[in-house]
Amino acid sequence: MSSIRDLIQLQDIDTALSTRRTQLAELQRRMDDNAYIDDLTQQRDTLTVAIAATERGARDADG
Repeated sequence: MSSIRDLIQLQDIDTALSTRRTQLAELQRRMDDNAYIDDLTQQRDTLTVAIAATERGARDADG
């Protein structure tokens, strides 16, 4: 039979696990946000290069 001390210890472990799960979920959300930002940054950089190349091509065509 479990003693009160054992039950309290189990409750403390359960609370600690719950806290860690919440922290892990927050970390995963932040990682997902950062991956999204990295993807947008890469898209921005690609478009910036494409725009610059198009502008150069237009200037070259104008003479």
